[in-house]
Amino acid sequence: MMRKIAMAVGILMFSSTCVFAMSDRVGKFDAGFHVGGLVSDSGKVNAAAYYGGSVAYGVSDWFAVGVESGYGDSRTSFNIGGADHKALVSRIPLFVDLIFRYTKIEHDYVPYGVLGLGGLFTDIHGTGTLLSSNLKLDIDNSFAVKIGAGIDWFVTERWMLNFETSYVWADAEANVTNLAGGSTLDSARLDYWMVTGGFKYLFE
Repeated sequence: MMRKIAMAVGILMFSSTCVFAMSDRVGKFDAGFHVGGLVSDSGKVNAAAYYGGSVAYGVSDWFAVGVESGYGDSRTSFNIGGADHKALVSRIPLFVDLIFRYTKIEHDYVPYGVLGLGGLFTDIHGTGTLLSSNLKLDIDNSFAVKIGAGIDWFVTERWMLNFETSYVWADAEANVTNLAGGSTLDSARLDYWMVTGGFKYLFE
């Protein structure tokens, strides 16, 4: 999947120039929807499908600010005492984005870098075999930082296709604790890679 997305981005980067004038994005909003996948650094948190949306405002030709959020469900798998314990965890990031665009009027694509500052909100669904083994899974909401790069490709003067790859650092861990003594038996970081594709619409 990563290889296919990289190839697609490469083709767009070296595609021919557009047949229409690039729309001016200064002082305008665009909104987008994207789908993709989350791949955790920890082997104890499974990959997940991700669905998200974003809104951005063009401050200048090269700089924009925006907000974004989304939703993804992952299964956790902790082996404690020779037994696997699983639970479903929802991850909902919320970022304020600083977007740095490389805009050239003669091109129909706009590469960009993005720095997102915000939080990662979590929700645990079900206890699986944790409760029957006198265990509990705890995950706190946390501060998070996102760094990524992507490309907007104008297919018309208003509609864009979008591809983005990013990495999210979360100041949180998934901790399995013993209800009897309160000790932590196992833990996993919630940092993850995110790869998405979707579309955006530029408002006049």
